[in-house]
Amino acid sequence: GIIDADIVVNNGDYAYTETNLIDERYQTYPESYWKKRTLSPSGLLGYIGVRKKLPNLQHHNLFFDTDWDRHFDEVFSTRKWSKDPMFYLCAPSKTDPSVAPQGMENLFILAPVANGNQPDQKVLERAIDDIIIRIEQKIGTSFAGDIVVRDVRAHNYFKSTFHATRGNAF
Repeated sequence: GIIDADIVVNNGDYAYTETNLIDERYQTYPESYWKKRTLSPSGLLGYIGVRKKLPNLQHHNLFFDTDWDRHFDEVFSTRKWSKDPMFYLCAPSKTDPSVAPQGMENLFILAPVANGNQPDQKVLERAIDDIIIRIEQKIGTSFAGDIVVRDVRAHNYFKSTFHATRGNAF
């Protein structure tokens, strides 16, 4: 419907708002503008629950253990699926025991990936498996067999939940 207002504040995806919620005559940029833009990356998300404590992790962990230039070329230039993405790992249960059952860990993985089309779920799951192997090698503790919660998401999550253009995550 129509709501008369002097000011409207939008906290949604700019491109989506411009091209889907605003009448064309009021748009700052036409749809053709957005098609040419380089948007922020999408993200590969992994929500992981582990039935044991994991040593050698902090609340915030950055894994810059692969080639920086290659990874960001894949994200922004060639726009290919990253086989070895750098990633952020959050272990909030290290500082807040209320976010996981006693004796367990709660992990959140975020890897920037090229926006656009989401690979199938098999590719997403394999990417998280590869990241888990890298974490295990870094911390010196195996935990893949101790995972009790696993939820893997990417582009389509950002599109459907936030109307994020091309599944951009940022």
